[in-house]
Amino acid sequence: MGRRQRVGIAPIHCSARCKQRGGERCRRWAVPGTTACRQRGGESPQALARAPVRLTLAELASTDPRQPVLT
Repeated sequence: MGRRQRVGIAPIHCSARCKQRGGERCRRWAVPGTTACRQRGGESPQALARAPVRLTLAELASTDPRQPVLT
């Protein structure tokens, strides 16, 4: 599976921390709509169920001139 970029949403790196490298961040790309890579839970059923919602909110936030506050 390659990295897919949706309009207006920049790809991000995984936000998980590695134990073996002294707490450095993971170097892998996050699954679109999540903050984790495949290896660290980005393709879990609950993450994949929530990903379309996050992507839709991010697209709306990037195109809406009023800049809604996302919580």
